[in-house]
Amino acid sequence: MQFDQVSNAVQQRRGGMIDSAMDAIIRVDSEQRIVAFNHAAEQLFRCPASEAMGCAIGRFIPLGFRQTQQDHIQNFVQGGATIGASASLGTLYAIRADGEEFPIEASIARAQSDQQELFTVILRDVSLGKAMEEQLRQSQQLEALGQLAGGIAHEFNNLLSVIMGYSEILAKRAAQDEYIRSNVAEIKAATQRAALLTRQLLAFSRQQALELRVIDLNQVVWEANRLVRPLLPENIALVPALDEGLRPVKADLAEVQQILIYLAIHARDSMPEGGKIVIETANVDLDQEYARRHLEAQPGPYVMVVVSDTGQGMDEETKARIFQPFSPTRAEGKDAGLGVAAVYGIIRQSGGHIAVESAVGGGTTFRVYLPATAEAPQMGRDAPPLPGEPANGVKTLLVVEDDVALRRLIRATLRLEGYKVLTAKDGIEGLEMLQGNSRTIDLVVSDIVMPSMNGLQLKERAASLCPSLPFLLISGYMEQIAGSGEPRGGGGAFLEKPFYPAELVRKVRELLHETSNQAGSAKTGAGGALANPA
Repeated sequence: MQFDQVSNAVQQRRGGMIDSAMDAIIRVDSEQRIVAFNHAAEQLFRCPASEAMGCAIGRFIPLGFRQTQQDHIQNFVQGGATIGASASLGTLYAIRADGEEFPIEASIARAQSDQQELFTVILRDVSLGKAMEEQLRQSQQLEALGQLAGGIAHEFNNLLSVIMGYSEILAKRAAQDEYIRSNVAEIKAATQRAALLTRQLLAFSRQQALELRVIDLNQVVWEANRLVRPLLPENIALVPALDEGLRPVKADLAEVQQILIYLAIHARDSMPEGGKIVIETANVDLDQEYARRHLEAQPGPYVMVVVSDTGQGMDEETKARIFQPFSPTRAEGKDAGLGVAAVYGIIRQSGGHIAVESAVGGGTTFRVYLPATAEAPQMGRDAPPLPGEPANGVKTLLVVEDDVALRRLIRATLRLEGYKVLTAKDGIEGLEMLQGNSRTIDLVVSDIVMPSMNGLQLKERAASLCPSLPFLLISGYMEQIAGSGEPRGGGGAFLEKPFYPAELVRKVRELLHETSNQAGSAKTGAGGALANPA
């Protein structure tokens, strides 16, 4: 075989290896004109090789980085690099044919050529890694903020329960004094607003009490449409676009409604001159590739709810902080309060994922993904609440609460209703009282989060003494109840802080009523069995 033929064969084989390489490889001459542009480079820069050949490599380097890239090559040459020598250029920025800038890791090598000096530049897209690092940083930041918010909300809920409780008692006593009554009404209104704030804090920290049920999101959107419309001015249109074959999801109905309300309010505030809000639903399947690019997403079937607006939009810096409490969402610096942050917490606690797209002047789109379920929806109305039953004066209740002020309030409230009330400062003292009075105590009202022995542990220990003893658990902090299997409000067994005295009394009556009915049914069943022996 002739030398020229051997040389051509080697060149073809070398060109084939370059073209099949996974990394983008660009070969340039001494004047930095492109003489080779492999298939990976075509994909990376979204540019066919036929268009790239003969162009200066600077075409694919942003203007601000071109001098840096030229200095790297010049230093490499002046350093006396021999044939085959290579050097890292570090992390630079490149630009695709469509104008998108992205980070790259680059290295350069001196190539062998019989005719001219050539350099091979190897490029690797690291934008995904950078994006993942940023997602992880933001996720860790939100997690830390959530832990802080949850702790503050827990302590604040105890204080609010005391304020709400005594203001209610004072209002009843001052019914004939208009001055005192009006002032107490202002106190109650302020505490209600503060209670909403703590609920939003708990939602953001993913420690909100959730009552999960299988729901049809289309019906939820229609209901939310009725709730949202009065909050919007006439110059904002609200347009639903619903997928008729939507899968059901398992979520808290009230919290999903709150998500839609918060996002609609955010959209409203970004359109002071009017515009349009569209709420869409659709079935989607998130694949492994999507999950790889979004740390908080898991692959699988989802139902997607999209809330989009035609408002002012956000820049990248603002968008990056959108889920942080009280972060500015518009150029004039007006913050989002806790609404959008609460949305993030509710969705994450429900096992879902949220993504936001926005551009200045181009509106904002929130995409909410909730895991689909194969269970049938349960959209029927809840059973009407049991009517309150007056206390008969003989029921004995044990109140276990470590907060002194709240323990006094609960005791005073229940005593006013005619109950006999025993109190314990923590779970250990509560268990000791149960051991000495298990036959005379009809109901235990216990906080969940307490030192030494929490409410759930107390309930478990009490079951060995009196298996049928009913418990009313109270808390506004869900970290310790999560995963325990305890219902949020099944049979009146849970009361969320902060609460009014009337809510406490109603829960106690419901639980005693239910226990009494169960005991009556057991006696009837036992009597029937004895009367009709097999």
